[in-house]
Amino acid sequence: MATQTKSLDPPFPKEPTQARSRKALQRIYSATNQLLETKAFDQITVAEIANTASVAVGSIYQRFKTKDELLWVMYAAYIREANDQVNKLAAAPSTPDLEGRIEDICIVVNDLFRDHKGIVRSLLLKHRQDNSSVPSEYLNRIEHVNTKFINYLIYDSATKPDKSKMQIALSLVLACYRERILFGDFSGTDQRKAKDKAFRQYIWKAVAGILQ
Repeated sequence: MATQTKSLDPPFPKEPTQARSRKALQRIYSATNQLLETKAFDQITVAEIANTASVAVGSIYQRFKTKDELLWVMYAAYIREANDQVNKLAAAPSTPDLEGRIEDICIVVNDLFRDHKGIVRSLLLKHRQDNSSVPSEYLNRIEHVNTKFINYLIYDSATKPDKSKMQIALSLVLACYRERILFGDFSGTDQRKAKDKAFRQYIWKAVAGILQ
């Protein structure tokens, strides 16, 4: 288990020791997220990121060998947060009821996708265009987190639901939130929040139908 947890840590870059360098790094991350609100990652240049972050282009290349390396680091941070969130769910389940646990996962997925929208969307686009362009270690990491979500769904279940059905159920949850949050407002036409109770109820009813 210790090995699995360690594998979720991004291998680069190290946290700067100087406060000014830490602030510059945070501006780089913030600038990247800002630009990703309206553009795909492949459409953004390092010069744009540097200009938005008010840092020199060389400052970015001192920390990241390539632009894609910046993407992997930010995605690794997303995976680490997702792992932390599902661990919190598993440590203190709010309810033994399956519908309640589905709603728990809906809330977590909603917040994760909204907080890391540009990065997750960029990875999905990159994977859809060329799945070999995404390092397998990152796909394995997110699969590890998804397995934890499934284990949370079957937590303390007297009926012991079929795991393959649980995988389909989780895929449905992720797909619904992915299309609504990550791609629904990419063109600026839909600014609805997917955190509303009605949407969550729609999801768990659909999932319940799969699990019957």
